Amino acid sequence: MALNFGKLARYFLLLLSTLMIGVVLYLFSGLLLPMDSFGEVGDNCVRVDFPSVQNSTGDVATSHRMDCSYGIAHGGATTFVYVHKRDAVDSRRSLVFRYDNLGDFAPLQLAWDDSSKLRISISEVGEITKQVDSIGDTKIDYSIGRVKVSSKETLSWKIHVAEVLFALLILLSGIFVLTARSLRKSRVVPAENSAPTE
Repeated sequence: MALNFGKLARYFLLLLSTLMIGVVLYLFSGLLLPMDSFGEVGDNCVRVDFPSVQNSTGDVATSHRMDCSYGIAHGGATTFVYVHKRDAVDSRRSLVFRYDNLGDFAPLQLAWDDSSKLRISISEVGEITKQVDSIGDTKIDYSIGRVKVSSKETLSWKIHVAEVLFALLILLSGIFVLTARSLRKSRVVPAENSAPTE
């Protein structure tokens, strides 16, 4: 009975370590690649569109916010700004400004100073994750009052989290290998002991 319980415990440990390795790898992928980096609609996100502004030559600036949640956990909100021709759609290539709100929902203002100069104004953002100064013939001026989290702080945090996840991955991989070897040995030993004696 004790032997059976021991085997059961090792199988459970093997399964648990496998699941945890999957979770760690998933977190790694989320750390390296944001889940919604271009404002695409997903099952876990709700899109909130803001008014677009157009200049005299047919260029248009559009913006929207994605509010995402995963299960019972709120995944945060991200705001996107695009610049493209009137008949084009928002895309990776037309994305000019992206920021995480981090609880701040100050109104975003878009205005054309002239046909080739767009002004983006906002009093506060959480963290800027993309910001370009021009796209095509359009120059972009930014007026941002306060940025809560700098890119340097984010990089430092990501490095720290990556180190922790890497250590966990090594630990879990070691547990998986040792448990698998132990189960393999327990299968071989009875076969050797069952040889007939003379």
